[in-house]
Amino acid sequence: MANKINVKTAAIPDLANIGPGQLRHLSDDQLREAVKRLNAAANGRLRSLAKNAPYAPALTTYGGERRGKFKTPNIADSRFNLMQAYREVRTFINAGTSTVTGAQQFAEKVRTGFADRGVDIGNANLSKLLKSLGRVTTDLGIVGKELKYRVAESISDILNRDPDTTEDELVQAMIADIDNIYRQQEERYADTFSGEWPINSSPRG
Repeated sequence: MANKINVKTAAIPDLANIGPGQLRHLSDDQLREAVKRLNAAANGRLRSLAKNAPYAPALTTYGGERRGKFKTPNIADSRFNLMQAYREVRTFINAGTSTVTGAQQFAEKVRTGFADRGVDIGNANLSKLLKSLGRVTTDLGIVGKELKYRVAESISDILNRDPDTTEDELVQAMIADIDNIYRQQEERYADTFSGEWPINSSPRG
């Protein structure tokens, strides 16, 4: 039998990594309590990221104005909804960039990675670049590291030419740039992407 977990006293990392066997043995009330505590921790992280690391991929994907805060299902909701809420908040909590420290480490890794490839990203541009890249790659469903690099490189070029370029302007420029990149390399990426490429749609807000 799986070891029981006390959802009221367990550490947040433990709550975010409850095994399938343990989950099955939790009552709805216990699962709701686990989700409630995880949501509180997650929303605290969202606030910290928005203030100190707005470029964090975890914030771009799960938080900010586009998502709002994590909410706990009410007592009338089904167990399915509780499980869905648990999986969602667990994914965020376990994301490496869901903390300010993790996001800063990620940003430094990106900066040095670009430097190794001969692209100099100044500290003033790094936050804007990462935040814009996160928006573009999330909106357009981009996969594939090389394409993400090409887009980020283009963002860096734009910022080097005009540091005052706004985030929205960068996003619009990247949509057009991705259109060109995709059309030029359509055959190369044919096995990577499926379905219609949504390059002509504006970013969802």
